[in-house]
Amino acid sequence: MADKIIQTQKREARSPGAAFVLSLFFTGLGQMYNGDLAKGAVFLLLRTAALLAAPAAMVTRDPLSGIIPVICLGAAALATAIASPVEAMARAKTHRELPVRGYNSIAAHGGFAFFATILTAVVALTLAVFFNTGKVTDSRGEPLLERGDIVLIYRYAPNGYRRGDLVFLRDGSIGRVMALPGDMVRYDKNIFYVNGRILPLGYLADDAIGRFSKNRSDVLSETNDLRKYPVRFRQSPEVTLRIMPLLVARGNLLIAADSRLKKDFARTVMTDDVYGRIEGILYSPYLRRIGKNACGNLK
Repeated sequence: MADKIIQTQKREARSPGAAFVLSLFFTGLGQMYNGDLAKGAVFLLLRTAALLAAPAAMVTRDPLSGIIPVICLGAAALATAIASPVEAMARAKTHRELPVRGYNSIAAHGGFAFFATILTAVVALTLAVFFNTGKVTDSRGEPLLERGDIVLIYRYAPNGYRRGDLVFLRDGSIGRVMALPGDMVRYDKNIFYVNGRILPLGYLADDAIGRFSKNRSDVLSETNDLRKYPVRFRQSPEVTLRIMPLLVARGNLLIAADSRLKKDFARTVMTDDVYGRIEGILYSPYLRRIGKNACGNLK
């Protein structure tokens, strides 16, 4: 009787350091190096899906609630990118010998790295089409925004902008969209009227004001097109707008600062001068402000 041939799978030790570095630079490659291509592909696809879900979430979202989904999805992508090298290192360290697969070669690893690089580039370009960030450099966005805040800018606006949108202009300034082309606007006794309808000012509770400013005497809310947001306000005849009344011309927007302590805080700009809509605060020296949307989470 012919001798039975028992085949055993070849196994080799893996370097934990190498596994960590490979997945650190190319998510999932460390898992492939450890002989688990499927797990590596899952890590790579999970990271990619989380990043691509951010613009997808913005398309179907409520107009002023995009900041939290984007932060959460970005955190998920970062967590996946960190988990991949950590898992690869841990597996190589705890399993002294791992199976050698047919794809455990320099050429196969290079192919995976190339694919991961191309995929990452595609994701980066896609995100750049939809998003950017901007830094607040003046006080016109107070009380919601302060100097030094980093805001998330949503650049894709196929249907234009809406009244109440907080926008980032190409000159680096920030303003609130008060009126659209064709709107008739007047400003009387420190109150805006758009197409004859008042934009009501209202008082905020002390705890709500405390989320924006320590000075509780000059923070009110304003409502425009069902959006309620905080404004810094001073009742004074000196706070005037020389451009009023105004019929907003085609291709223009009326932009006003949320801080209305000085005269001429509003102006008309070309629609093309708007870089994008501000979704909320990505970073602030005051951590409790991070994640606030363009209305300060007021409802």
